[in-house]
Amino acid sequence: MCACIPRAGSERAPVLRIGTSGDYAPFSLDGEGIDIEVARRLASDLGYRIEWLPFAWPELEARMARGDFDLVMSGVTWRVRRAVIAPLSLAVAVGGPCLLSRAGASERIVVNAGGFLESWV
Repeated sequence: MCACIPRAGSERAPVLRIGTSGDYAPFSLDGEGIDIEVARRLASDLGYRIEWLPFAWPELEARMARGDFDLVMSGVTWRVRRAVIAPLSLAVAVGGPCLLSRAGASERIVVNAGGFLESWV
């Protein structure tokens, strides 16, 4: 790295503001996960330090539109309304909602309010 660019750990290094929900394993859960590791590596490789900005799923699009984040990484699903606000990467994982339960069980289902899973349930 050029001596004119502060190292990633340096207080003078530029800041990369990364949004994460911190509640969506295996991508981001309590400060760990695939997206957290990718973000750390990206920031290190580019010479940035990270400012982690937590968000709640119902507020994600509004905060993206306000420019609160440079990057959002937390297993964010590609949606047209999000793509209108900001560029989105191609999917790094493919899946969908599912429900696992014991046969005959009557259990309460809890999801994040305002997110895709709330409409799915």
